[in-house]
Amino acid sequence: MSKDLKTLFVEEYEYQKVPTDGEFYCKIREHQGFYGQKRPFFERLWLGRLSATWHNRKKNLDSLSKHKKLRSAFDALLVIPALFCGFRLTVIHEVIAMKCDEPNINYLEYILFVWEEICNGDREAMGLVDRHTVELLQGTAPGAFKIDHDELQAHIKTGYIFSNFSQDERDQLWPRICRLSRQRLIPSLFTFFEDRKLLTAAANCIRHLEGIDSDMSSHLKTMYRKDSRENMCPIQVAENTYINLVFEAATKFDISSRQLWLAAFREFKALPAKARKKDLVAKSRAEVNAPALFHFASLASRLGFDSKTFRIYYAPPQTALLPDAFY
Repeated sequence: MSKDLKTLFVEEYEYQKVPTDGEFYCKIREHQGFYGQKRPFFERLWLGRLSATWHNRKKNLDSLSKHKKLRSAFDALLVIPALFCGFRLTVIHEVIAMKCDEPNINYLEYILFVWEEICNGDREAMGLVDRHTVELLQGTAPGAFKIDHDELQAHIKTGYIFSNFSQDERDQLWPRICRLSRQRLIPSLFTFFEDRKLLTAAANCIRHLEGIDSDMSSHLKTMYRKDSRENMCPIQVAENTYINLVFEAATKFDISSRQLWLAAFREFKALPAKARKKDLVAKSRAEVNAPALFHFASLASRLGFDSKTFRIYYAPPQTALLPDAFY
């Protein structure tokens, strides 16, 4: 029996149950030659199956294929196929439309970093991680929370997770898992798509300050005032308290943009997304809190970000008129 015929029989059997988005992605990228050998026949077969399940999935995959940097970040995770149990083709168009490539790609790279560290950089071990393990480990912090620690340690000892590893190998994995989760949750593609919702809300908050229709990180650089590139950088330590520290210009911009994002994460509930014309018949959105908008614009200006829109926002004290001026 030829290798291709054997592959066809195996995949026909696997297809008896409708594949998940992650299984579709892994199979299609495999046959497109990600692992080396291209198989156009099987690629077309799986693309046809994908179109048959829901046309938008195929459309979203095509959009992702055109977004080289984002696709490369997803492709890098294919060394750990089990992670793709949390992959969602259905919302890829929303990820792309966010225009927040840098934070999204950084998140995907962090997922790879954590799981590589867990497996000590062993690619064979990464391939042995199973879906069940990913689903139980994602979003936990056994290095920080006793309840996570005790539950997962019991699973490690019994082989309930990392079942493809020996007891000795699991004993070596456990300290690394705890070390990596002392300050952060264990990430996965599932947590990526869930956390994207919060990132979207924060990005919409920043968009109140300027009509940003391009990549968020690039646009923030254009909004950063040239006269703000001196060494002194304000650091917000309380709501109305700042200290000034000296940094190099590149570091100063990075710190300023991080502070703007942190403020957006705090204020996004008071500054919901702007309603679009096509949303007028949809359920009503929460109204923008004008004082919160003014204070957010003030912080951004103090951090060195500027635009014509900022200067209008920053014209006190008529904060109550601000929403009407921009909608």
